[in-house]
Amino acid sequence: MLRKTLCALVLVGVSGIAMAGTPYAGKWQAKFSGGDHGHCKIQIRPSGQIEGKCNGHDEGAAPFWVKGFVHGSSVHFGVAATGARFAGYICGNHGEGTWRNAGTAGSWKIRKDG
Repeated sequence: MLRKTLCALVLVGVSGIAMAGTPYAGKWQAKFSGGDHGHCKIQIRPSGQIEGKCNGHDEGAAPFWVKGFVHGSSVHFGVAATGARFAGYICGNHGEGTWRNAGTAGSWKIRKDG
């Protein structure tokens, strides 16, 4: 909880800068666990749009694509084909949250490349 509060305070302090784009633009790696587990390669655009490719254990070798957005410190992305939803927060070079899909759920963590 303290980490989320600190992230929110940092974003409030730079809100004038963040309005031009997200400070989280770049390439990210995510891992998810719970009802399924796997990893994702995510690209966050300066506009805050998220696009990426994931591979999960339950999905076999077939990758699935995610799209979403970062708004402030909130992260939301999902999988159109399955209805899976990921939500959480991001701060600095890391973030975390939860995911839910058709009766299964779990958690995820993300870290910026480089």
